[in-house]
Amino acid sequence: MTLTRQARVLLRRLGAPKGLEYAAAAAMLYHALFITAVVWVKTASNAVFLAGSDPQNLPFLYMGSALVVAGASIALARPLAKYSALVVARRILPVISILVALAAFATTLEVPGSLGLFYLVGESFTTVVSILFWATVSEVFDVRAGKLLIGFIGGMGMAGSIVGGALVQKFSGVFEPIFQAYAAALLLLVAWPLLRTMGRHREYSGTVVPKQVAEKARVSAGLHYASAERYPKLLGALVAMLSVLSAVVDYLFRSHYAQASAEEMNRIFGAYNAHAGVIALIFQVFLTRMLLSRIGLFPFLLLIPAATGIAGLWAMMTTGQDMPVYTLKVVQSIGSFSVTAAGVSLLYNPIPVSVRGSLRALVDGSIKKTGAATAGVLLLILGATMPGLIHPVLVVLLVFVLLILIGILRQDYAEALDRKITGRTRKVDQGRGLWLDDASTRAMLERRLSDPNPETVQEALALLSTTEHDLTERLESLLNHPSEHVRIAAIDWASRRGGDEVWALLVRLVAHEDARRPRAAAARALSQIDAHRAAALLHTLIHQEHVDPALRCAGIEALFASEDHRARGEKIVLGSWDYIQNHNPAHRREFARLLGRLPEGDWSLHLSHLFHDVEPSVVKLAIESAGQVCSDRLIEPLMSTMGRRGHRKEARRALANYGNRITEQAKSWLNDPRLSLQIRQEVPRLLRMIGSHEAANALLKSNPDDDPFLQHRVAMALSRLVHQNPKVSEHLDQKWIHSAIERQIDRLFRCREDGLLLAPDPRFALLHRAVFSRYGQVLDICLRLFSLQGDRELLNDVSRVLIEGSRSIRGDALELLDVSLKHHPLKSALFRELENVDETILPGQAEGIAKRLASGRDRTLAAVAGRCLGLSGLPRPAPDPSILPEDLMSDHLIDRILLFEKAEIFAGLNLDERAAIASLAKIERHHSGQAIYRQGDPSTTLYVLIKGGIDFHRDGSFVGRMESGTSQICFGDIGFLDRKPRPYSATACKSTEFTEIFAVNRQDFMDLVADRIELLDGLFSVLVGQLRTELETVESTRLNLAAVPDDV
Repeated sequence: MTLTRQARVLLRRLGAPKGLEYAAAAAMLYHALFITAVVWVKTASNAVFLAGSDPQNLPFLYMGSALVVAGASIALARPLAKYSALVVARRILPVISILVALAAFATTLEVPGSLGLFYLVGESFTTVVSILFWATVSEVFDVRAGKLLIGFIGGMGMAGSIVGGALVQKFSGVFEPIFQAYAAALLLLVAWPLLRTMGRHREYSGTVVPKQVAEKARVSAGLHYASAERYPKLLGALVAMLSVLSAVVDYLFRSHYAQASAEEMNRIFGAYNAHAGVIALIFQVFLTRMLLSRIGLFPFLLLIPAATGIAGLWAMMTTGQDMPVYTLKVVQSIGSFSVTAAGVSLLYNPIPVSVRGSLRALVDGSIKKTGAATAGVLLLILGATMPGLIHPVLVVLLVFVLLILIGILRQDYAEALDRKITGRTRKVDQGRGLWLDDASTRAMLERRLSDPNPETVQEALALLSTTEHDLTERLESLLNHPSEHVRIAAIDWASRRGGDEVWALLVRLVAHEDARRPRAAAARALSQIDAHRAAALLHTLIHQEHVDPALRCAGIEALFASEDHRARGEKIVLGSWDYIQNHNPAHRREFARLLGRLPEGDWSLHLSHLFHDVEPSVVKLAIESAGQVCSDRLIEPLMSTMGRRGHRKEARRALANYGNRITEQAKSWLNDPRLSLQIRQEVPRLLRMIGSHEAANALLKSNPDDDPFLQHRVAMALSRLVHQNPKVSEHLDQKWIHSAIERQIDRLFRCREDGLLLAPDPRFALLHRAVFSRYGQVLDICLRLFSLQGDRELLNDVSRVLIEGSRSIRGDALELLDVSLKHHPLKSALFRELENVDETILPGQAEGIAKRLASGRDRTLAAVAGRCLGLSGLPRPAPDPSILPEDLMSDHLIDRILLFEKAEIFAGLNLDERAAIASLAKIERHHSGQAIYRQGDPSTTLYVLIKGGIDFHRDGSFVGRMESGTSQICFGDIGFLDRKPRPYSATACKSTEFTEIFAVNRQDFMDLVADRIELLDGLFSVLVGQLRTELETVESTRLNLAAVPDDV
């Protein structure tokens, strides 16, 4: 299967991700062929069965097909839990093709019971193959691509229905209907290679289901939700009733044409499929979205039942005529194919996202088939007791019941949606999955604006603000709402709406509002609606002596928004500078906000001055305003601010707003060894936030021979940037990636060789561990570079296992890595290093290695090597001159790292991460019996014991002691992480004169984590390991107790 360039471009525009164009084309073509085969088999099986059997047997077949499908679904459960749907489909499709052909052959030979068997095969194989196909689609395409493509894939299915029905109609007099089944079996075999095409270009390869595919929605979750709520029960009843109506209409249609010949019935069924397919396709492409937007969900849901009822009345009044019955079947099928199916899909809107999938599987699977089986039982009972009722009148009665059910469901839909939005379901589900083009949903949201809960009103207002819904009539009540946040949200809506009525309400708010924030927001909203009128109205407020600073700044902003008053505004700003500097922080905060909102003028000097304000909140707002102004004069000041711990995040965000304007500058900062490492280490995250392909190449081509710690930051940032924006990978310099990988493989070799040479000498044990910690970091860099040309998630998992996993798991990881890299030209070089079993230890060379590392450019290894040499009484070479003095690690910090290495909570961190935490620690000295913290105190500090001991008490009773020199030297760690009050009191041990400890403040630690989120990986891996050990101990104890005989 080959595609032209134009075809690939078209498929990408339809939603196919780059690289999956073949899979998308294969899926569309497969679905078209599959539906064509379905039409041929079902028309043939219906025609042959009705021509050779009593229509009174149809109810048995409805029940039988429901049982067969249920049994097939159960049989499929085991292979689908083990293998991907694609693999199962590829194995089962030829079998189904053979079954269809054998059923047709048995019918041709007039084997007893073959008519019923052929009918069951025709009705049941559709469901089984359809389940496998859509499961395969969900595996091959991600959610976003699936959403974009599913309509086109479904449309190709409708096209297949149209073509299949037209061909049946055209050749109905040429071939026996049974030959359609043979043709359909052949068509399934023709479609079979398309599954292979989908698999070749899918997201992953292999036959075993990946973890994310194997974790299917559990039906038990849907059952639990359905048992507790009324709405899902009504939804299930609606789906079941639709299934009953479908079966009854189908029965009437087939019974009506039961006296026709097989060829005539075949022609009729083909025509019906073609006509229904054309109309359904028109609805799906052109009318569904428009009708849902114009009339709302529930009037839309009434369309097909109402049309079905009218067609049923027509059939009642014209008994025995073909056209009314034919029209009835076509109308009902349009609902099944398109209209009702789309409406019912939206009825899952109020279901919490956490259980929506499992509930849908339950309703669309079991309950829908139960409806079909129920229809079979109903038809049997009526056929035996009141055969006269099996008439269009039954259709009209069912439609009447269906209309009542939809009316009841409408109220419950609103209540269920209300519960979802107001937070009486899980918080993560609030407002998610709502289709706001639906008039019913918008009306319900407007009612929620009167809710007494302010959060509910805010949520509803936020959702309605994304639509064109007019809230002018409710605006006055919202502007007088008790909640300040609701008033500000209403003002924001009003600023975008405008109009004289809105203007008058906002003016009143400026004049009479007591709260400063809503009043200032109303003033700004006036300037957005009509800048000239607002400036004339607000300029008097600016000069009032005791006016609120926020309102004063809003007035200045209004002057700038009006061309006639802009010069006056600039004069006021310049004249206010001395006043603002000497006033309280509230005025400086509002002034900092104002400078970011002004449309013209260069205020960079004022903003950069505010970067050094003594009040942190003023600095933060000044940085945020700088990110809005994006003046070239502020780039260097922002870069310097990026090195200050308390304002790094704001400075990065502000610089990221410059976009590609600063990409080259950021690259030069990253490559400039004269800059402090505190600044340089923030640049990779800055470039990741910019997110362009220029930023990606700046990361790729930066820092080729510099500090390995910084290289790791660059590699992580680049990997995450490509993950966030996969299209960036198309613009990366592949030759540069190749050379970068070569450099990292060479570094791997050197790290491994250095580690082996250091191993025999106990004086350099710390340096030996540091070198192999660096080895793991370099390996991670190397695999992240490989991931730029392959599967990022898979290679990251492999990296983690290769660095941290056991030898047996490592072997599996290497095997997976071998498969993942396939024919990559550097794979053999990497594997030569990773599979190098030469661990020959050469004594006598450790000292030379240590001296070389101590004078090297790796500042961490240089500091550790220098400390080891110093402790061994050996001379220390001078550090590399390219390392700035402020970036050198002191011996005190190295000693702290050595101590922190013994703390179990930090066992999962690498050397650089331990160094970062150790640099936060402050030494505390406590005298004998002095309290360090008391039971119930807030947990704000983590402690590491240096010297002496700690006694722990709970409720006044002694519970334990911790002594230095043991494996347990860290305390306060659990409360440090969960922020719960201290469960014990800790005091310096009375048996020692004094106790020394390191103290790490929680806020300082969280600031560090904000800059180095990877720290959490190491901490969580340790905590999870501890928890697993505890659970295994408890489980072992429980099993041992259970094994004790009763007579013991």
